[in-house]
Amino acid sequence: MICECGADPKGVNKHGKNCFHCAASNGKIDILEKLLQIDLGLLETRTLICEGDMLYLVRGKDKNKPAWHYVLVKRRLHSTFILKTQGGSLDVADYGRVLKSGWGQDPPEDTKTKINEEHSTIREDAQKDMSALHCAVMEEQLIAVQKLVELGADVDARDAYKLTPLHLACMRGNVPIVKELLKANANFQVFDEDRKSPSDVARDNNHKVVVELLAKKESAGLVERFILDQLQTLQVLLEKTDDDSISSGDFQKQLINEVQTLKDNATLYLSDLAPKEVDPAEESVQPLSVAPPDSPEAAASSTETPAAVPDGESADNNNITSTSENEIEGNENDSNVNRNENEVLSEEVTPPRPNDRSDRIIGDSLQRLLETYLQQQ
Repeated sequence: MICECGADPKGVNKHGKNCFHCAASNGKIDILEKLLQIDLGLLETRTLICEGDMLYLVRGKDKNKPAWHYVLVKRRLHSTFILKTQGGSLDVADYGRVLKSGWGQDPPEDTKTKINEEHSTIREDAQKDMSALHCAVMEEQLIAVQKLVELGADVDARDAYKLTPLHLACMRGNVPIVKELLKANANFQVFDEDRKSPSDVARDNNHKVVVELLAKKESAGLVERFILDQLQTLQVLLEKTDDDSISSGDFQKQLINEVQTLKDNATLYLSDLAPKEVDPAEESVQPLSVAPPDSPEAAASSTETPAAVPDGESADNNNITSTSENEIEGNENDSNVNRNENEVLSEEVTPPRPNDRSDRIIGDSLQRLLETYLQQQ
């Protein structure tokens, strides 16, 4: 009815989303279908980039002094950032760009106003960003993801940061959505602007189940490609049985050579398939906590530009007891923060690499197959 009254379904709100994106974000599949009946082009529309959605004010304590940071969080690190700010050690600069920093419980009102005007307002030349499928994945709306895939949404679409819907599903650690996108043949070996694959994003957000799922998918793909390539080569040779110009002896020699090649390649593929060996000492590494410098003058800033503070002081190293708030709303939650913090995000158990025994097994199996084939000729 609203559209019948002249409303533009492609008009965007203050977050850069049109009504189709909002329906996807909220899992309203009936509305998605009705909107597509009005305009099929909505499926291809993009949001306009709105930095305010990833803008956080982090409050806490640095050296027992109240301090704050405005942080523009990287989308691919959103989940782990939110988890860390619930209590725990972190360096806010590890999760995005620090815009402003200072001592005290709250930033001055003029700083709040300036930050919001610069980063929470949609610019006229705003870059195109997320598809409706991105929006559904970001809000973990599985039913909307399924519907959009069914309707033909591009599963490999890129947002403004070259993240695909699969990247975002891995960031959220949502296994059902990851599986749904993989079932739709989403590319799991694609990279964002930081050269991060979906598996990298899952690992950076400590989603071990997703990392394992993608590792199995990659292994299966490696074997599948190997088998198909080799079968195509053998098929060409086997079709020469009707070629009178080739003697049976030459044919058998060619066949033996092809099977020997298959054996050698199988051994190489097994080597590629085996995970890299992990040093047991590395698996037991625990996060380290390094005390901040004794004075602001001794601190080495981890931001790209100096932090602007109204009273002339700046918080040390962006190390702050972690509480975060999006759009200037939040709560208090003290934790010990340090920028020089090491994290072990996942541990992998490494099976043994292929050895001479596995090579013999491959050779014996292929030899038996060859002998059986030749006996049937």
